[in-house]
Amino acid sequence: MNPRRVHSLFEKHFPKIDLVMCEWIHLFRDGTVDRELLGKILSTIESDCLLIHIRRTIGDFLQSEQALDYIVENVGKSQIRIADRAFNRFVMIASNGVAATWPQCLTRFQFAQLPDKSSGID
Repeated sequence: MNPRRVHSLFEKHFPKIDLVMCEWIHLFRDGTVDRELLGKILSTIESDCLLIHIRRTIGDFLQSEQALDYIVENVGKSQIRIADRAFNRFVMIASNGVAATWPQCLTRFQFAQLPDKSSGID
């Protein structure tokens, strides 16, 4: 899916989210993105493919594994919005490297309780 199509989908379907109500979590550990934490955050979308919007000209529809690399590559460059194709669950990553989920706003402790996808435990 080309970036402009992703942009138009997000403009049409991404809801107004009360960002103050979100539980924001820092993604950076020792100067790099904590990939394990980001993977757990993305798992809350519960979809094998993710729509990723970074800017009008940067966005894609990718498998979860590819999406993780794509997002890590772009964290800190712009605000990133991520959704399932049906626009039911969302992850937002601010340009300062903090992330939140919606509609369920999970805390760092709740993310720590989620299974690690890389360990093969579901």
